Amino acid sequence: MAFMKTAYADRVTFYGNTISSDEVLSEKRKFAARWPIRSYIIRADTFSVVCRESECDVSAVIDWYARSDARNKSASGAATFQLTVNTGRREITQETGEVLKSAAVKVSALLDRWHDENGRCRGGAGGEAATLHACDARSVTES
Repeated sequence: MAFMKTAYADRVTFYGNTISSDEVLSEKRKFAARWPIRSYIIRADTFSVVCRESECDVSAVIDWYARSDARNKSASGAATFQLTVNTGRREITQETGEVLKSAAVKVSALLDRWHDENGRCRGGAGGEAATLHACDARSVTES
C-alpha cells in the first residue's frame, strides 16, 4: 500500500466519483481484506496506451481469480480496466472498469498461462524484450 499512496493524485475520479486518494486507498484495503488471495493476468492483445500532451490512458482486459479462505469463497472472471495517468506528476487521476459477467475464467487457464510465461522466461534470451515481458508477466501472476 505504500506504493499506492504515491501512485494516486490527491483527487481521483474513481469509478465515476471524484474522491480523495485516502478514500481510494480505503476502498483498496477493503477489497484486499475481502479477497486476500488474488491473481490478475492482462490479455496481451487488449493492452493499450494512448497518450496526449500530459496524460496517458492505459486500458486492457484482465482475467482474474480471487479467493478468501476465511469466508470459504472464490470467484473468477474477466474485467476491463482503464487508468488515466498524469505523466508530468506521474499520478493516477482516474480509474474505472467493469466486470465482464459472461467471461468467467477457469483457474486452470490462469495456471496454464503462468506455465507458458514461465517457459518463455526461463528459455528465452536474457535481454530480449519478449523474454523480459514473459518474466514480468510470470512475476505478476505469482504475486
